[in-house]
Amino acid sequence: MSIYNGSTRDFHPGMGQAVAERTILRRLHNGEWETWGDVATRVAHGNSLLCKTIEEREEEYRNLRKHLAKATTLLSGRHLQHGDTNQEKRNMEVFTNCATSSASFILFYLLLNGSGVGRSYDDDIVLVDWDNAPAVRCVLEDTHPDFDWSAHESARDAKHKYGTDKDTLWYRVPDTREGWAKTIELWENAAFEKIHKDKMLIFDFSDVRPRGAAIGGMQNRPASGPVPLMNAINKAATLKGAGIAPWKQAMYVDHALAECVLVGGARRSARMSTKHWKDKSILDFITIKRPIEYLGLSGEEILEMRDTLAVAPQGFLWSSNNSVIVDSEFWKLLAIKRGTSGYKDELPSFARKVFNLISTASYSDGTGEPGIINADNIVQNDEGWDNLNHGDYVGSKKYQINDDTQIYLSRLAKKAKRKKYHTITNPCGEIALNILGGFCVIADVVPYHADTLDEAEEAFRVSTRALMRVNTMNSIYEKEVKRTNRIGVGMTGVHEFAWKFFGLDFYDLIDEEKSKEFWNTLARFNRAVREEATKYAKKLGMTVPHTMTTIKPAGCGTLDVEIKTKEGIISFGDLFKKHDIDIKSNMKDNRYWNEPKEDIIVYDKNNNEKKVTSLYINGESEVYEIEFEDGNLYKFTGNHKVLTGEGWKRIDELDSSEDVISYK
Repeated sequence: MSIYNGSTRDFHPGMGQAVAERTILRRLHNGEWETWGDVATRVAHGNSLLCKTIEEREEEYRNLRKHLAKATTLLSGRHLQHGDTNQEKRNMEVFTNCATSSASFILFYLLLNGSGVGRSYDDDIVLVDWDNAPAVRCVLEDTHPDFDWSAHESARDAKHKYGTDKDTLWYRVPDTREGWAKTIELWENAAFEKIHKDKMLIFDFSDVRPRGAAIGGMQNRPASGPVPLMNAINKAATLKGAGIAPWKQAMYVDHALAECVLVGGARRSARMSTKHWKDKSILDFITIKRPIEYLGLSGEEILEMRDTLAVAPQGFLWSSNNSVIVDSEFWKLLAIKRGTSGYKDELPSFARKVFNLISTASYSDGTGEPGIINADNIVQNDEGWDNLNHGDYVGSKKYQINDDTQIYLSRLAKKAKRKKYHTITNPCGEIALNILGGFCVIADVVPYHADTLDEAEEAFRVSTRALMRVNTMNSIYEKEVKRTNRIGVGMTGVHEFAWKFFGLDFYDLIDEEKSKEFWNTLARFNRAVREEATKYAKKLGMTVPHTMTTIKPAGCGTLDVEIKTKEGIISFGDLFKKHDIDIKSNMKDNRYWNEPKEDIIVYDKNNNEKKVTSLYINGESEVYEIEFEDGNLYKFTGNHKVLTGEGWKRIDELDSSEDVISYK
C-alpha cells in the first residue's frame, strides 16, 4: 500500500509503490519516477503507432490517452510497462498476459517475456522422455564476474576435460531472451530425437551479462546473471535416469525453468498445469504438491498432523496452479447412486476415487489444489486449425525454431488435433486457449471513473480497439493470433460503479427489479465491445475475435423451444428470424450478443413481464429432452439450469425422479 500526500510525485514508499517501481514505472531524465500522466502519454503513444494512417493514429492517441489518464481504461501491466514509441518494432509476447504452450522451451521463452503460461501434462501430449537427453554441463569463463570456483566449472577446464569431438556438443549461450530459450530448445529437441542420449551437451554461459547489469529491453532493470539458469539446468539434468514418467519430468523441468525467471530482481512466474481425469497417472498428478511430511498418510491423518505442527510444511512445484480437466461424463458417473446399477463398475469407481482425492488434496494437504476445469464448457473453435498441423506454427522475426525442431512441433500438433478437448486455460483460468499455444491480450475498464455512461461506453470501445491493434504485432504464435484474434475486455470497480451511477449497494444488485437499469447498462457495455470488435476487425482485415470479454451465458434452450411473449407463443428459432438475426453465422464460434430490433416482453412462471435486452446463440451442444407430467416435451443444453425442490440445478445433473418447478 502507498500513501499519497497530495503531490503529483511524492508517495510514501509501500508495497504498491515498490511493485510499480519494479514493473510499470520508469525513471525520467531528472531521475524521478514517472507520474500516471507520464505513463498514460507513453502507452497511448506506443499503441497508437500501430495504426496504419496518421489521421487514425492521432485520433486513437487522443482517445486512449484520455481514458488511460482518467483511469477509465486500464490496459494490463504488460502494456503499462512496455508501451512506448518502440512498440511497433517489438514482439507481441511482451504485451500478452495469457498464454499456453506444449513444449518446455516455448514455455520458458514466454515466461521470460512476462506471460503467464498454461500447459497440459496429459500423457499423450508429452512427447519428450528426458532420459533420452544428452548429459549436460553448464560452464562459465573464470573471468566472468559471477564465476564461483567452489560452485562452477570453468569453460577452460571443460574444454580440457571433455574435448570437442563429435560426441561433445558445445553451445555458447547468447545474452538474450531468445538465446536462453534456444538453449532449452536444443536440449529438449535432442531428448525428443533420442539419438544424442550418449553424447555430452555443454552450455557455455560466458557471454551472459553479470548479475545486476542493466537490461535495456526491461527499462534498465537488473539482470539475474547466468547463475539462475545454470542452476535450473543442473536441477533438470538430475531427472535423467531417475525413473520418472515423462509427464512428471516435464513438470519438474518447467518448474526449474520458472524458478529462474526474474523481473526487476524478484522471482516472477505464473503457470497453469492441467491433466485429464482419465489419464492413468492422474492420481499422482493430484497429489504432486503434497508436502513430503504427508506422503503415505490418509486425509484424516494429515489433518491430525497439521494440528500438531508449529509451522505448516511447504508444498512443492509452487510456480504452477494445478487443475484436473473433467467433463460431463465425469459428473454423470459421480451422480450414480450407491446401490444402483453401474455404481460398482470400474469407471464410476475411478471417477469417485479421483474426486475424493481432489477434495483431500485441496483441503487436507493445505495446498488448495488441484482445481477443476470443465473442459466441455470451454468454447473450442477449430476453424483454420489445419494451418497449425505443420511444425511452423511457432516462430517470429525475433525467434526462429531450428529445422529439426519442426518435426517435434509437428508431432505435437497432430497429437493435439486428435484430442477430444484441445483447449485449456491461462494460469488465472478466465481465458480459454489452444492447447498447442496461444495468446490473449487483456484490459480492464473502470466505468466508475467516467463522468457519464456514454463516456464509460466509449472506454469499452477504446479498449477493444487498442487490444486488437496489439494482435497485429509480430509474435511467436502469429498463425494462432491471426486465426483467433483473441482479446479480453474486462470490468473492475463494479460495486463502486453501481453506487455512483445508480445508488445501488450489494444487496440492491441481487434484486432484479431494483437493479434492472444497472444490469441493462452492463449489457449495453457488453454489446459495445462486441459491436466495436466486429466493426474494427472488418476495418483491419482481421478475424472477428474468438473471445472479446469474459462474460458467457449460463445455459440455453434449443431453437425449437417455445416461450411465452406478449405477442403470443413463439419458438427461439422464429424469434431470431423475426429480429433478422443470422442463425448460421452465430452458430460458428465467433458468437456474439444480438440486439433485437424492438422490445421483447416475455413472461416468467408467475406471469410477470420481463424485458429481453439481448439474444444469444450458444453454438452446438449436447441436447437433453425433458418430458413433463403434462406430456409436454422440451429440449435444453446440459448447462441450462432449472429450479427443483432442492434448488437450481443444471439439466445434465438432474435425476429423472426430481420435481422441476421452473425451467426459466
